[in-house]
Amino acid sequence: TRSPTSIKNDLEYYANVIFPIAMAGKLYMGVSTGRFAENYYLSPAFESSSKKDRTTFNYAGVNDTYLRSKLDHFTYPTRGTSLTLQVKRTLAGEKFRPGSVPEDEKYVPGDRDKKFWDAYVSYENYNWNYGKWCIPYSFELSMSQHSDLSNPMVTMLTTNAYRPTEYTKTMVFEDYRADVYAAVSMGVMYRFSDGLTWRLNGYYFQPYDQKRLCVDDQGSYCLKKSNDKFSGYQYFFNSAIVYHTMLGPVAFNLRYEPHGKSHFYYMFNIGFMIYNKSWWNRN
Repeated sequence: TRSPTSIKNDLEYYANVIFPIAMAGKLYMGVSTGRFAENYYLSPAFESSSKKDRTTFNYAGVNDTYLRSKLDHFTYPTRGTSLTLQVKRTLAGEKFRPGSVPEDEKYVPGDRDKKFWDAYVSYENYNWNYGKWCIPYSFELSMSQHSDLSNPMVTMLTTNAYRPTEYTKTMVFEDYRADVYAAVSMGVMYRFSDGLTWRLNGYYFQPYDQKRLCVDDQGSYCLKKSNDKFSGYQYFFNSAIVYHTMLGPVAFNLRYEPHGKSHFYYMFNIGFMIYNKSWWNRN
């Protein structure tokens, strides 16, 4: 079998009214509307020439977000704290088009309306300092009314994800997605200088009543739940050497995941990594 393969296309318009609170806090009250499409395969046994299935969403939403950040860097911080509180409401219309239907052929996809709430809390702390050593820690809590969509693959791709590191934001890790989850991390960091640090962190992800992506007897993707609502926990470790420059960080990451399909992942990057955060995965 192969890992899920998908391509996302986004078009989004949003506006926020920002209210400053104290010195480091901001309250964002915003609205958003847009359209995005997930292109994917419904079976792991696909040919490279096969046409992807496509699910399109037209949506509108409102959100209230409180952000208080005293972190010294946008990515790979070394000092400070950050707190995020978010609540949002989404109204969406879903349309599914099978890849077996040619693009030039007329096809009227079925509409499915969706309405759901999301709530999200996160906190980071880099202020436990002991000389050149620091003990950073963080936690996340995410809750969503997100329900099943037209098929298992697009349900998984649009479910909220735990993505605490730069590497986890570049790939689809289906085991780290759930409508409701809590996650914590803790580690050690050593400052060689103001710009150069080494860090080692452990991350623990605990979903609640998670829907896991699997393959059925016909060779197609499906979703299943365990009888144990707290099963599906995951954990991994990440080590990084980071040097902050005027043009952004230079970093080498090595990740170890005991239960992953591959145990080791590595990434080298120069400068800031910018991600397209759609409304459905803005956190």
